[in-house]
Amino acid sequence: MLQTVDKLIDVVKDPLYLAAAVLILSIAISTFGMSLGWVGFMETYILFPWMIAAAMLLYYSFFTAIILMVTTHSAKDWGRAIYGFIGFVLLSGGYAWFLSGQSIYQAETYQSIYIILTLSFFVFLSIGTSVKFIVDFTQRQDESRAKKFKSKNDPNDV
Repeated sequence: MLQTVDKLIDVVKDPLYLAAAVLILSIAISTFGMSLGWVGFMETYILFPWMIAAAMLLYYSFFTAIILMVTTHSAKDWGRAIYGFIGFVLLSGGYAWFLSGQSIYQAETYQSIYIILTLSFFVFLSIGTSVKFIVDFTQRQDESRAKKFKSKNDPNDV
């Protein structure tokens, strides 16, 4: 069981795989929600797919920032995160348009939400990268201070 969880974590550490996973989840939830309305089981909001796409975009943005804080290849993953973001926005937006029959320009509220989420994505990326830089810097400083302290207090250096 733990091996399966470890493999899953390794897969979603890559921002492109995370974008694909979130896109699949977005498509599944949107399709299920709209199909409930199509069969008459319940009344669904016509812009429901846009709402799910926006929610999943926030999810992707947040977890990408976390990935950038723990990854060892921040520069490579930063670019991959942006490519994943662009791909997710285009594909989820296209699918939401397909399901709802409303373009982003007709879904005026979600047009504003997408703009805010795009800005939030870059803020999250900046925060994740900054935290990673600060942690790495302080660890290097601590290591150099520990080496200096060890060399001062080493009795073999007399």
